[in-house]
Amino acid sequence: MAVSNYPYFTLHKKTQIFFAVAVLTALGLASAYFYSEKIKRDNLATRRFVADYQEAVASHNRGDYDAAVAKFKQALMEAPNKTAEAEIQRKIARSLLRGPESNQAEAIRLYKEIIDDPLVPKHLRAFALNDMAFAFDLRGFVGDQTFLEKAVFNEEPYASYLQESNTGIYGAVRRIYEQSDALYPTAFAKLEIAFKYAVTMNMGTREAGLSAEQTATLVRKYIDEATPLMGAFPYEGSLLAYMHLIRGVALGTIEQADKNNANSDESEAAYKSAILTVSTASPEDVHAQTILMLARLWYAANLGYRFGAARTGDIQMLIGPIIEAKSINTQPATYLRSHIRWVGNWTSGGVLRKGLFEIAGILPEFRSLLIELGWRIT
Repeated sequence: MAVSNYPYFTLHKKTQIFFAVAVLTALGLASAYFYSEKIKRDNLATRRFVADYQEAVASHNRGDYDAAVAKFKQALMEAPNKTAEAEIQRKIARSLLRGPESNQAEAIRLYKEIIDDPLVPKHLRAFALNDMAFAFDLRGFVGDQTFLEKAVFNEEPYASYLQESNTGIYGAVRRIYEQSDALYPTAFAKLEIAFKYAVTMNMGTREAGLSAEQTATLVRKYIDEATPLMGAFPYEGSLLAYMHLIRGVALGTIEQADKNNANSDESEAAYKSAILTVSTASPEDVHAQTILMLARLWYAANLGYRFGAARTGDIQMLIGPIIEAKSINTQPATYLRSHIRWVGNWTSGGVLRKGLFEIAGILPEFRSLLIELGWRIT
């Protein structure tokens, strides 16, 4: 009898085949199960990360910076990659910077850590440079500039930026934006460069070797370079409005410098864009509401300086909500009063200060507000 015809061997062979199929099937099912469970775990981790991140952003926008920092730190532990880690670290620094003064140095340290890390993508390092320089606008608009000198300009290359500047801290901050622009160009950095040139020009100072005409040319250059980049990133509403706002200031400066362009409405269009961008923002979004207040003030000052009483109706419409908010203690209203108080202490003129003086002569209620905030008006 042939071995292949022996019943036991035939049965044993069939059993082997059945067993092999069963094992392979079991392995396949197990692999599918574990793969499915991994996907579930990954999806759960992603959902948890997104939820914590979104909650942190919402807390930040409400001005609850301690809660934002706590949630961002939770999201940082769940970050899926290096890029996400760097982005969340930026957000932590941003909330720290807007919180108590005791947090400012830690915020700057985090920014510098991102900037100096070659493993972080270039665009995030450029964003961190922008954020760090923007600390000046957050604190500098109310006259608080000393912490930057201690925390930012205390080491190279930033120390040299300050030492070499002919326009003080304004020029040094502009150099940080220029560093960002060289690393990864953004509309934000370009508009800030134009803005810093314009502000110092308004205040009667310029970088060494630059005439007023040359400075105005640089302002226009950076504004034009920024325009095609405005839609390159999904800027949050308050930041986009701020960009329109400083564009308006910069344009207004060169409009005044160019006698042939003095009646241009380009700066007005930028101010209107700033107001429109945040006009429907949630009342709880303290950053949007702050920019809305600043845009109203700066736009009105621009009109007061250029047209005086001829634009009384527009000026009154812009300034009215600011006068109404004089006794309100919300974060945007408090910030705006600090800003107006700071402008009143300027030793030089500038379009903003001169424009507000003009408005004081037009609107008695605004004149009273300036006096309450320490302005010396005779």
